Amino acid sequence: MSYGYEQEMTLKQAYGLLEVAENSAIETVKQSYRRAAKLYHPDAASGLADTEKFHKIVTAYNLITKDIKRKQILFKSTRKGAGKAPAGAEAAQAGGWRRFAGKTGSKFMDFMGGMRSKSQPKPSHENKARTGSEWKSTSTLTYDELIIRFDKSPNVWLQIEAAHEIYSRFRGRFESFAIPRLPRAQARALVELIQVLGKIKTQTALGAIAPYLSSGDKEVCCSAFMSLENGGAIGQEILDKSIRTPSPMMYYITGLFNRSPFEKHVLKSRLVPSQKMRRLTAVTRRTGLPLQDLLEGVGVSLQSLA
Repeated sequence: MSYGYEQEMTLKQAYGLLEVAENSAIETVKQSYRRAAKLYHPDAASGLADTEKFHKIVTAYNLITKDIKRKQILFKSTRKGAGKAPAGAEAAQAGGWRRFAGKTGSKFMDFMGGMRSKSQPKPSHENKARTGSEWKSTSTLTYDELIIRFDKSPNVWLQIEAAHEIYSRFRGRFESFAIPRLPRAQARALVELIQVLGKIKTQTALGAIAPYLSSGDKEVCCSAFMSLENGGAIGQEILDKSIRTPSPMMYYITGLFNRSPFEKHVLKSRLVPSQKMRRLTAVTRRTGLPLQDLLEGVGVSLQSLA
């Protein structure tokens, strides 16, 4: 199923959204997709359902699976075009090994089997946990166990799942959990913590978000911007103070001399409110991020400006 994002989303963005490498196996992609889709599904129990983000995750998964199938077809056609020599060589090697094994007898094979079993330890619960296949459901964990899950998990989606569970079941303690972890959270988890803090809308939560308006990472910066802009009077006051939003008169005067053709085009289209444009241009000056990237990051479709 397509939700209209395929024309806008690139393969690189799709892999980045699901947090998987471009050479990942299909099972790894499926596992990441299931975790991500569960978090933002419209029926998510955490109360942090995000229909738009869910649709983007579905689109990313569709793009990646198409890419993997394309690579598999290309690989098969390349193998066929290479002729039968490699297959014959492989058969010869396999036949040579079977003859060698037959000459050495079963004792040698039993010995090698025993060596292999000794060199490969039985999978412990810890080893399984590292693969992400045996993690307990977050709904059964205590607050302290959820914190450990967030801090120790090797997978960003498991971290986000733990954060969502804390917000859902221990909302009054979310600020004290999230704010100290903002500086050391990896990008995807950091974006999520910022967005959830933005929903709390207290002075403390919104104030903790403000420093990330200066981030050179587009997703982090735009996440902080949207959380503060949607944070009511308190959030908007913090936003304007942090980026020093120019007054309408100052914005008009400075624009007479150094406004780019693209910015003029956006203003003329009236697709973006003038207040948001003043704020976004202030963020551009502060971070160096292109205005086009910021507009895209806050959900403005650049195709609508064409």
